[in-house]
Amino acid sequence: MPFQIKCPCGKTLSVADKLIGKKIKCPGCKAELFLAAPMDGHSSAMSRQDRILLWSMIGFLAGLFLLFLYLAKAWWLLGAIALSASGTAWFWINAKKLKLARKTAEEAVERAKRAARKALECSSRAEAAAMDAEAAHLAGDAMAAAQEAERALAAAQGLAEAVAKEKIGQRALACAQSAAGLAAEAEDAAETAETETNTAEKNAPKEKEISAWIRIQPISVGQRGQEGESLMHLAARENRADVMAGLEQRGESLAAVDRDGWSAMHYAAHKGHVEAMAWLRNRDAGVDAVDQKGLTPLHRAARSGRLEAAAWLLDHGADIGALGAAGRRAIHMAAAGGHVEMMDLLQARGASLDDPGKAGTTPMHEAAADGHIEAMEWLRKNGVDVGISAEKGATPLHWASGCGKAEAMEWLLDHGANANTRDSEWQTPVFWAAANDQAEAITILKNRGADLNTEDKNGYTPLIAAVARESPHIRVMRRLAELGANFDVKVEGQSLMHFAAIYGHIEVASCLAENGVGVDIQTSTGMRPLHLAAQNNQVEMMKWLLDHHGDIRAGDRNGWTPAHHAASKGCIQALALLKEHDADLLVAKANPGKNGATLEPLDLANGEGNEAAIRWFREQGISTTALMESQREAEEKLRLAERARREEKEEREKQEAKAKKMALIEEKKAEIAKNKEIIARYKKILSGPRSEFQDMVAKQAVETLTKKEIREERELNELMRSL
Repeated sequence: MPFQIKCPCGKTLSVADKLIGKKIKCPGCKAELFLAAPMDGHSSAMSRQDRILLWSMIGFLAGLFLLFLYLAKAWWLLGAIALSASGTAWFWINAKKLKLARKTAEEAVERAKRAARKALECSSRAEAAAMDAEAAHLAGDAMAAAQEAERALAAAQGLAEAVAKEKIGQRALACAQSAAGLAAEAEDAAETAETETNTAEKNAPKEKEISAWIRIQPISVGQRGQEGESLMHLAARENRADVMAGLEQRGESLAAVDRDGWSAMHYAAHKGHVEAMAWLRNRDAGVDAVDQKGLTPLHRAARSGRLEAAAWLLDHGADIGALGAAGRRAIHMAAAGGHVEMMDLLQARGASLDDPGKAGTTPMHEAAADGHIEAMEWLRKNGVDVGISAEKGATPLHWASGCGKAEAMEWLLDHGANANTRDSEWQTPVFWAAANDQAEAITILKNRGADLNTEDKNGYTPLIAAVARESPHIRVMRRLAELGANFDVKVEGQSLMHFAAIYGHIEVASCLAENGVGVDIQTSTGMRPLHLAAQNNQVEMMKWLLDHHGDIRAGDRNGWTPAHHAASKGCIQALALLKEHDADLLVAKANPGKNGATLEPLDLANGEGNEAAIRWFREQGISTTALMESQREAEEKLRLAERARREEKEEREKQEAKAKKMALIEEKKAEIAKNKEIIARYKKILSGPRSEFQDMVAKQAVETLTKKEIREERELNELMRSL
């Protein structure tokens, strides 16, 4: 008998009851529907079995009613027959339901088995495709679908076993319906497995190509290169969006950065790969990500002149005014790279051509520092002054001079730059060239009228900037000598020869000597280069100075010779060299000190606590000096005086202790005499007439006082013995 069901699309279908437990298609939406046996209240028409069950129940109730009436008449027989008929009908219907449930469950298990086999076959095909392509992720979804089909099969088998054991038809039918639902799930999983397998087989050639690309790279998935780069970075650098997608499937992170903080977006922007950047942005990669220097992909694109990439970044929200850690914007990077078209693009998008950024350098400074004449010409034509000042007043000519960009310097000077312009420290471009070892730049500036002897705020000249340092610029110094610079200069009272002696720069000293600087030139305190060389243990410099007639016995304002200075700093090698030239220097006397004694080198080593120098002097047979002898005598006098004071104090304390004991003895004697007098009075009482009470009191007093007298005499004897 047909019954009605309702499709999710809203269409009502009339279905024959023989299709229960099977799938049908909706003629409207074409959806597949599984028909479970309709339950009471869930269908618009009743099945034949349900009608029989209903009438059986009615008969059962009627029989009960007739039995109730049997006492009056013989209707009980009719009731019993009706009750028996209804019971028989119930058992017959229950048996039919059990049979239907078991058949439905068996069919569901068979369907689930077929689906599981199909899913497993698809999974095996997907695994084979994944192994061939060396891409394990290809088989992932198909394998998951196969596992889902296996799960549904196991659950359906469990329900089928429950149906076989169930005795109540309605419950068995419910279990069978659930098993049929699980079979449908298994079939859906099999369909999914087949779809995913077809997709895997379709994508396998492409994945195989990606795997081949990975094999030729210096690193593998999950590894990092020497600079911290990942495979994602390498793919972005090669504009391989397809490879990047495959790497993402293999677990490579899009957020990975290398040691410099570069993301994949930085790599793509640096190479100008718009396709790779677009792919990354679709994966939510930021267009304004910053590296360790605070530079964005736009900075990198601008520096490398990637016009299309820069335009794409700006079109997709990149910040044109972003500042790097060094305080430079994209326009500065473009100028530093000499990319005129890039500057044109950035200017059109709102970048300022005279922007000092945070570093205080404009695009003109950046172009000058890197020697990009075409970029400087473009900036000049767009209204930028060639003499524009940067932070601390430096001009593009300062930067070009400091970086040794000869052509840029010539261009700037040809277009009105001043060779003697000063920054906020009063330093001219010659200073910048000298401090950065740019000899050719100095020649260009000299030929354009630069003053080689100009002084800055500290009174330093370019020659001082080149030489008065731990690592002097010899080429610059010789070029300044060739160009006639003044070598008679001092830094805080010291000549350049003194600086050469401190750092041991023999070549500098030689050049200075060639240009009239004396080897024995003195400071305001009388310090000579040889003193400073000895003080800093610059043995080779000392040899050079001595070979050039440096005065080995000359003293400073305090009369300290080179030996004194070497000893004060514990410079043993310098002392050994001085001994080779003049052994008497080791005992030379300087001016008297505060105590009027003259100082020898050993005195200074001893005063500074330089144990190594003191041992060295002892090895040379010098273990004492006049000052040390006088110090020892003074120390001995102090020791004897201290001893006398200590003995006097001890004697005084001894006499005071004796006086205290004598006073105590006299006190004890007085107490003993007084005690004897009291005892005598009590004895007198005992010898005369007295009451019993008086006799008792007197005896006790005599006994107590006698004991006290004995104790005090003992203490007195001990005090007498202690004297």
